[in-house]
Amino acid sequence: EGFFTFDHSDPLPTPTADRVRRAVSEEDLRVLAKAAGIKPLPTQWLLGERPKMRRFAVDEGEMPVGWVSSIDAGEDCTWVSALWVNPEHRGKGYGFSLVAKLLADDRSLGYRHSVLLASYAGARLYPHLGYQRIGTLYLASPAKK
Repeated sequence: EGFFTFDHSDPLPTPTADRVRRAVSEEDLRVLAKAAGIKPLPTQWLLGERPKMRRFAVDEGEMPVGWVSSIDAGEDCTWVSALWVNPEHRGKGYGFSLVAKLLADDRSLGYRHSVLLASYAGARLYPHLGYQRIGTLYLASPAKK
């Protein structure tokens, strides 16, 4: 998997979709958790002036069809986690717009760097957002018999 970093002194990408929003209420977080099929995280992690984790969603109709999280990874750095867009809605710029919105929010909170591990598909997307590949994480698993 590719290891990427974004330096917030670089220009921010411009979202191509205007449906991206940051989850800012317990109801937002409940709807996102339901759409993702996950248990809601404690709201104290996700709400407030500078929460430890921020979630962003893109909606089509009434339901989120994609999401991504930004996790506080230290004084001036965030970790991008779990970018996902429903396969039926891929190719519309939603993944790009989710990360662009996340980066703008990171910068507004004073973060200077954003880092992430990318899947094969993500490794093609992130350079278009201004991320630089700085390494590769090799994963090994036992051979199946």
